[in-house]
Amino acid sequence: MSLFSALFSGVTGMNSQSTAMAIISDNITNVQTVGYKTSSSAFQTLVTNAGRSDAYSAGGVRVKPIANIDEQGLLQASTSATDIGINGQGFFPVAPTATSNDRLFTRAGEFKLDADGYLKNTAGYNLLGLQLSQGLTDAQINALSVPEVANLTPVRISNFTGTAQATTTADLNANLPANAVNGDTYTTTIQVFDQKGLANNMQLTFTKTATANEWTIDIGNPTLASDGTANGTITPNTGTATFAATGAPSALPDFSALAIDWDNSTTDSTVDLDIGTVGDTDGLTNYGESFSVSAYTQDGYKSGNFTGMAIGTDGVVSAQFDNGQTQKIYRVPIVAFQNANGLSSETGNVFRETVASGNALENWAGTGRSGNVSPNSLEQSTTDLATEFADMIVTQRAYSASGKIITTSDEMLEEIIRLKR
Repeated sequence: MSLFSALFSGVTGMNSQSTAMAIISDNITNVQTVGYKTSSSAFQTLVTNAGRSDAYSAGGVRVKPIANIDEQGLLQASTSATDIGINGQGFFPVAPTATSNDRLFTRAGEFKLDADGYLKNTAGYNLLGLQLSQGLTDAQINALSVPEVANLTPVRISNFTGTAQATTTADLNANLPANAVNGDTYTTTIQVFDQKGLANNMQLTFTKTATANEWTIDIGNPTLASDGTANGTITPNTGTATFAATGAPSALPDFSALAIDWDNSTTDSTVDLDIGTVGDTDGLTNYGESFSVSAYTQDGYKSGNFTGMAIGTDGVVSAQFDNGQTQKIYRVPIVAFQNANGLSSETGNVFRETVASGNALENWAGTGRSGNVSPNSLEQSTTDLATEFADMIVTQRAYSASGKIITTSDEMLEEIIRLKR
């Protein structure tokens, strides 16, 4: 009887609209969830066969939730160096804990350092990446192969310290007064670092000789900058410089291989001290009436403590130290999928690989199918409240209409029952 099929059709309508309302409610409640991807409802006809050409049996409707995981959300600027978004396709690889072998994927890039130095997002998932060896150049980092997701490790910052570097090169720019007479002496102190990162002072003494435009240069042995304690010997430690009438040097001593024998049981150093070029004014000069040092630079530095971090568009995580140095310590890949909408959604705004999604495609950021990392930004929810509220009104009306089918069919059946009376 068609009336019974109408009743069941109304039931399918109410059930389907209930599912649609549940999807809408999830979208609305996650309007402020970082990296949230909306779902939508796809309605399909449900057809039943009446068995006769002159009869009709109502089937109804069914609904299928559609995940819009591949939809790009708005990237909003953030003041936190650990907040990152993705501009384009792909996901950040994450793990539930630092020791878990489970691999999940997320667009929620609101990461923070926990008490153990791990980068975790607000749902508690650990960001994963490839730990970089110290001293790699940019070219070497770019040449590294992308590991499989299973071989990535949790990004941990606090177990890094800035290493010290001994001075290997130094540059001095100074002017020796042109009106100096025999025996006039001027001094300046330069600083160099040993391989332990200890600062050492060395005094340079410039003495005018009896020969016109000629000066001797003496380099004192290094002493600790902290307390003046003797800390080694340097060779060669003397030389002679002469100047032309133009004030530029006509001859300079060779200090390109100063050997420092340190007393503090550290490895000996060789320092290239550049005091200028013959015929040029890029180092020592012989002008005017005053002695002055205009510049001194050197490439050594002390060891450093972690002070902050930065993440580049290429996914490279750099640690910053209080000695002014930066060290590249991890690189985070961006994992894409052939069908991102086929991923399985799980609690915590994360997704799991499925047969429908295809296998994970690991790439460095900006290569292959993977988008770029957007530093200091967060991807906002893709929920559009105006659209959701409009859909809610339609869903509510459709639900009420489906209920009206049931009540009307019930009244018609009641009329049939009254015929017997």
